Amino acid sequence: MANLNTAQIMGNLGNDAEIQKLSTGDTKYTFSLATSDKWKDKITGEPRTLTEWHRVETIVKSTAGEGIHKFYKDILKTGKNIFVLGKLRSSKYELDGVSRIKHYIEVNRMAGGDIQPLERKPTATPTSQTQPENVEYDEPQFAV
Repeated sequence: MANLNTAQIMGNLGNDAEIQKLSTGDTKYTFSLATSDKWKDKITGEPRTLTEWHRVETIVKSTAGEGIHKFYKDILKTGKNIFVLGKLRSSKYELDGVSRIKHYIEVNRMAGGDIQPLERKPTATPTSQTQPENVEYDEPQFAV
């Protein structure tokens, strides 16, 4: 029987990525991504929102070029809308004598994981105030 462990989420960053240099020389990027569900309450008719926070971690090898570091530093900023493809992971740790479990999404680019921005980019300047702005959307480049 085959197994599948894939997480795909699109949401907004809650803060700038935390950047940590590891003893191996590799760099770890950690950030929180918010996804929201919106609906209308059937009883009161009021709009409701449920926001879930997802912890995302990725490690960039020390042998990777500066381009990937610049890319992550540019897109992993508070409020940016991004797409993440990774695997669900958990790890145990102890805090003040209490065992805890941390759940997160691991993005491993070597195993097909990906992080892509989902931003609007203006492609042309409108010629008059009455014409709508031409807008092109970046499509996420899904890893296969």
